[in-house]
Amino acid sequence: MSVANNGSLSPDDGSVEIRDDVPDDLALCITTTCLPGGPVILDASGSPIPPGVTIGSIEYDDSSGTVTYPCAPDADGFDPAVEAIRITLSGTLVSLATSGSPSFDFLLAARVD
Repeated sequence: MSVANNGSLSPDDGSVEIRDDVPDDLALCITTTCLPGGPVILDASGSPIPPGVTIGSIEYDDSSGTVTYPCAPDADGFDPAVEAIRITLSGTLVSLATSGSPSFDFLLAARVD
């Protein structure tokens, strides 16, 4: 999952929220068992993570619409009931620079069920 700020302004600290739906045939990894360093990793291999940007919180949604669904991982660390993930960033994602858009990737793991 890629994140970039293509705008001319920086969002306020803690105001960037990314939500992504999980397809029905996937079980999302929600522990470090299935993704060491996870369940969500900021990946700097493509471009450096903007200074001060970290994962603030991770929340999961299930079919009931529960925003803070209390996950139930299986023995491998996956939860097939998760239907969406919401990641809130801490820190400020700086605005568009002369060198290009500040960007980074999130790494998630999922299993086809």
